[in-house]
Amino acid sequence: NTLERGATLLRPVQRKDLFSWNGTCVTLLRGNNMDLFDEIVGFESHGIALRKFRSKKTGLSVVLAEVDSPLVQGYFTIATEAHDHDGCPHTLEHLIFCGSEQYPYKGVLDRLANRNFSEGTNAWTATDHTAYTLKTAGAEGFLTVLPVFIDHILYPVLTQETFVTEVHHVAANGENAGVVYCEMQAVETQPNTIVNRKSDELLWPEESGYRSETGGRLSNLRSLTNQKIIDYHKAYYRPDKVVVIVLGKVALNDLLEAFRPIEANIVSKGALPPSPRPWSDPCNITPLKASTTEKVQYPNADESVGMMTLSWRGPMYDNFLEGAALHAIWEYLSDGPVSPLQAALVEVSDPFCTEIYASQDTYAQIARRVKFEDVPVAKLPTLRDTFFTIIREIVSSSSIDMARMGTVLHRKKMQFLEQLETSPHDSVAAYVIVDFLYGSKPSDLPDAVAVPEFYDRLAKMDLAFWIDIVKRYILDAVCVCVEATPSAELAQSLEATEAARVGEQRGTLGEKRLQELGAIVETATQKNNIEGPAEIFTAKPVPDATKIHFINIDTVRNDDIVSDLSPKSLQLRDHVTAGHP
Repeated sequence: NTLERGATLLRPVQRKDLFSWNGTCVTLLRGNNMDLFDEIVGFESHGIALRKFRSKKTGLSVVLAEVDSPLVQGYFTIATEAHDHDGCPHTLEHLIFCGSEQYPYKGVLDRLANRNFSEGTNAWTATDHTAYTLKTAGAEGFLTVLPVFIDHILYPVLTQETFVTEVHHVAANGENAGVVYCEMQAVETQPNTIVNRKSDELLWPEESGYRSETGGRLSNLRSLTNQKIIDYHKAYYRPDKVVVIVLGKVALNDLLEAFRPIEANIVSKGALPPSPRPWSDPCNITPLKASTTEKVQYPNADESVGMMTLSWRGPMYDNFLEGAALHAIWEYLSDGPVSPLQAALVEVSDPFCTEIYASQDTYAQIARRVKFEDVPVAKLPTLRDTFFTIIREIVSSSSIDMARMGTVLHRKKMQFLEQLETSPHDSVAAYVIVDFLYGSKPSDLPDAVAVPEFYDRLAKMDLAFWIDIVKRYILDAVCVCVEATPSAELAQSLEATEAARVGEQRGTLGEKRLQELGAIVETATQKNNIEGPAEIFTAKPVPDATKIHFINIDTVRNDDIVSDLSPKSLQLRDHVTAGHP
């Protein structure tokens, strides 16, 4: 057997009950839970052991990362793909918390979480997935809430009443409302929303889900129905499109055993028809044919400065080396006053902009974007050409400062390790989520988190390598440009148009119908606020606080006054005595 990691072919050598791959260990599961799950991959990365499993019967994925922390955090992630702007992924993010098949009451999750040493639950909607989070002190409380959370995700009630209050309704005053609707109303005409939307429309083909507004556009939300949300949930909230990521000190057997009744409940519902993996259709990443530039306006009373974005497609997700190289080269080009772009466009007497931000969307194919903010409107028409003149000069003269590039690579490596130390739950989960969405082989996840190793490899690359990266992925690549100018007239026009729309809506509905709609909202609110019986929350006792795992701390001196030390403490004392930080 072989595993491919980057450019190196690793051959595992079996030793007792573990495999060793260049110092990375994979412990094989031994126990009764293997009748439930197949182990896909297991390895250790920078002191954190990760193991990935998939249910034999339902396809549900489970990942355990043994983070040394008193906190246990779970990311319940669904691969959601949309090809319209109706916002079904976002609406479900809200509706999931309104009750489930076994717990048909709103607020059960948060109340139960609080009882089990948690501050509550949360969620977010991204372009390619929806994630729900739970953080508890200790494993006992987490395992108590786990089946309740999954019941809400897989089997929510999705009633018309919850749609009315959480998604959209017309209030008695004739205005459109609902939690999701109001959220999107607050951002739909923001400059960044307008610019990013246009950029995505140009960067991805018309049939791609990457250009969809998964939060929902207002016009779409006004015509969205609860049945469409139910149908979307049926298509995507399936166990084979769900990964449960658990990070913290949780006994593996306890975690997998907690899934036994969950699996039994899923199986009792009957077999699901085959369904393609989300984001697997190549139509999502059909190649672009040519570079393009489009102009947009956004509402703003200050018409003196605008913004511009330049976007490119990059390597495929699993090209981890060149993905890391792009992170590094964009930091070299744009971060700090000495970077080429900042030096030429910002740190000059007549600047083109005040800020330059480089960012990345990690999809099946990586997308890179650089944004220029506070661009004087008179300079917008020339900024794109000025940018490419700078890049062209770098390529033609091979003018990359390799010493500074080495500093950038070292800093990127240290930043990753710092994040792994200060925010291990979030840091690891981010890599696991992307692997779940786009990983195609077991070695992808170990490769994805081997970030420092890739930066070490990049530190050995020569000037020609970096020039080639700039040339292939920036200078010669198809580029999408969006020029955005502010418009005070547009701000007034949008306000007037919305007022006219609401006025027309009031007239069309009439006073009687508006009163009926108001009564519908009031009835829905009352029904949604019915509290569940106390037995739901008291069925299991409050977790035992003494079982919470706390981080062990060793205290040593740089002398021999204390001699009775463990081998680990002796190693720490030698480290301190040698003058290391």
